[in-house]
Amino acid sequence: MISKQTKKLRGHITISRLSSNDPEVRAAPVRITIEDRTSGFQVAEVEMSLKNFAEALLHVAHIDCDINLTVDERIGLERETKTARVPLPENGIPYKKGEREAVVEEMVKPFEVDGWRARREDAVNVRRHRDGCAAVTFVRYVGDHDE
Repeated sequence: MISKQTKKLRGHITISRLSSNDPEVRAAPVRITIEDRTSGFQVAEVEMSLKNFAEALLHVAHIDCDINLTVDERIGLERETKTARVPLPENGIPYKKGEREAVVEEMVKPFEVDGWRARREDAVNVRRHRDGCAAVTFVRYVGDHDE
């Protein structure tokens, strides 16, 4: 059985005109982006030729376009962020790939509770290191899809 769900979201819409030497970009120089204001996620992106965009504005129906649709369960949920001071290991963060990721996982693990997820690149960014800690941003999405 196919299910259809509709939910009203607060959003932002952006209409932009692209310019490029790339023939694929020139073929669709108008881009319309729709973003969920609550979560910050891009919900859809529509690309079309300038001619088709003009026809759409003049109320001509069924104009061809390309649609990139984002399907993500976090759309419609409120995005929360916080920054926490995460202690750095005494030996520092290794540079070797693989080792680095394992150390970062151990660093942020105690802070990833109640849906909070670390922005791991903050832990290795030396500009965010001070007094033996890294200022790491954590993000979570809260709310009820049935509201």
